[in-house]
Amino acid sequence: MLETHTLTGKLIIESGNTSLVNLNKKSEMPCSGDNNSESGGVGDLSARMQVTVRDGANKIIAVGSLEKSKVIKNQGHNLCEFPIKVENVPNSDFYSIGLGHRGYLIYSAKEMADKRWFIQFRLNAFVDCKVAPFCS
Repeated sequence: MLETHTLTGKLIIESGNTSLVNLNKKSEMPCSGDNNSESGGVGDLSARMQVTVRDGANKIIAVGSLEKSKVIKNQGHNLCEFPIKVENVPNSDFYSIGLGHRGYLIYSAKEMADKRWFIQFRLNAFVDCKVAPFCS
C-alpha cells in the first residue's frame, strides 16, 4: 500500500482594514473582501478555495481546500485565518503547495517531515499581492 500524508496548515491574512473582516460571528464568511485596493485584493480567498500539491515534476498529486475562516484579533489588528487540509498526499522528493493563482510554496520531503506536514501561508492585505503573492 502506498504511504500517504495529511497536509494541514493555515492561511493567515493580516489587515488593519475592517472592510476585509465581517465581525458578525454567526456569518458563514467571517473573512471576506473584494478585489479592489481597499480590501487588499483578497476577494478570491474563501472557504473551499482549492489547495493543490504538486510533485517535483509539476504533476498535481493531491487536492484539498481552505476551510471556514475565523477572525482573530492581534494587537489591534484583524487577522483572518483559514485552516488548510489536504489528505492522501503521496511521497515525493519535492512538494509545491499552492492556493489558486497566488503562487506556490516549495518544500523538500525532509522539510515537510520536519514541519510535521504543517504549513503556513501569510498574506498582508496592505500590499499588491499580484507582485508579491505570499507576503510576510
